Amino acid sequence: MKFTRLTRECADYLVDRYSERKEREPERLRAVSADIGLVKR
Repeated sequence: MKFTRLTRECADYLVDRYSERKEREPERLRAVSADIGLVKR
């Protein structure tokens, strides 16, 4: 069986980069905080 078929279901996890996630995290936390009313937009 080909490697690409074996890893197809895990593609999102395998190509996810920690450094990029870490950079996006503050923006996401601000958005969530604003949505639940902890901070003003």
